[in-house]
Amino acid sequence: MDFRTIESLRRKYGRRLRFVYKHDMRMSHSFPQDVSSARWFEAAALQSPEKAWLFYDKMTENQNLLADPVGADHLFRHTLSELGLDLAKAEKDAASQGVQSEIDADTHEAADLGLPHVYPTFLLNGVVIQGGTSPAYFDMVIDRLTSKSPGFR
Repeated sequence: MDFRTIESLRRKYGRRLRFVYKHDMRMSHSFPQDVSSARWFEAAALQSPEKAWLFYDKMTENQNLLADPVGADHLFRHTLSELGLDLAKAEKDAASQGVQSEIDADTHEAADLGLPHVYPTFLLNGVVIQGGTSPAYFDMVIDRLTSKSPGFR
């Protein structure tokens, strides 16, 4: 699933559908760039939750650059500057124990819920949706949930 799918769902459902981003670092030994991306995302969110989503979108658009640590670091810094965020503050926050604690808490929550490490994983009113999924599939799940729970709409 890419950011365009999420954006189409945001546009269609608006405030009726809430996205909460959680980190899951259980596979970070296989994808070390995930740790850096998570730290910089959280640093951006401390300054602006809205701009953190834009940061996330940019990382998703440029995943090919994240495999190279130098390219990833440049992308993180360039994107934060482009978004008008304070780069020095973000750098300090990304290295902080508070940010690491937030990431660790998300990872423990995923493990405690028994969620498999499949990127991405969504919980929609308790229904687990894993992997790249089309907006049409979300529509089907939402239609089924709303037919059982009229309060959703």
